[in-house]
Amino acid sequence: MPPLTNRERAQAHEKLIANLYDGRQTKQSGGGDKEKGDVRGKPNQVRMGEILFECKTTGQPGRPSSTTLLKQFEKVSKEAAQEGRQPAMSLQYYVPDSINADKNGYVTFTLRLSTDDAEWIENSSWGELDGD
Repeated sequence: MPPLTNRERAQAHEKLIANLYDGRQTKQSGGGDKEKGDVRGKPNQVRMGEILFECKTTGQPGRPSSTTLLKQFEKVSKEAAQEGRQPAMSLQYYVPDSINADKNGYVTFTLRLSTDDAEWIENSSWGELDGD
């Protein structure tokens, strides 16, 4: 089987996220006039509103990705596994002019494995919010 093109890898990534978050891929991967973003996730028992994903894919077979962030997440993954926990990281940036900044000027992200989120949603004992 020939290696996937960049576009095929990006499509596979979007499909994975859509499946994990009970969502759908947007037409033209957000490049259209009406829908922005790559995946739209439905509300569920864990998050009240819809979620909009922008998917970014790097690396490929024969040329794997290697970033400091990925190395740091690998470290916390090993530590979490030793304690039977799921790994997560929090990244905080001081950007007071950002639309995402809190009252102190910080933008804070939580980084988790998408598959852990999907498992958490699936195993939640809360009822479905949207009546499904």
